[in-house]
Amino acid sequence: MDRRGRIVAANDRARGFLEERDGLGDDGGLLSAPLPVENAELSRLLANALPSSGVQSHAGSMLVTRSLSPTPLVLRVNPVGEPRPEFRGRVAALVLVVDPATHHRVD
Repeated sequence: MDRRGRIVAANDRARGFLEERDGLGDDGGLLSAPLPVENAELSRLLANALPSSGVQSHAGSMLVTRSLSPTPLVLRVNPVGEPRPEFRGRVAALVLVVDPATHHRVD
């Protein structure tokens, strides 16, 4: 996620969730959750990870309901903090998505 909360990049598995809208959606470059209460929580987590200048950022986690599986996705939102060269200064937060129903390793 960039400083404005827009999706900068996603790996193949994350793109699959976004394309299928299976728990997560890409609404004009913004990450969204399917249920209003979950979308509000996701917005709160992103706002905490991407605060305005001078405010400390915070990580957070949540569960997201899925339409194609009874098992929710687990999301972890982590602020990047200081710009890192490998992120080319664009990435301000990382969103880790884990599907507990699979045994895939986190990419």
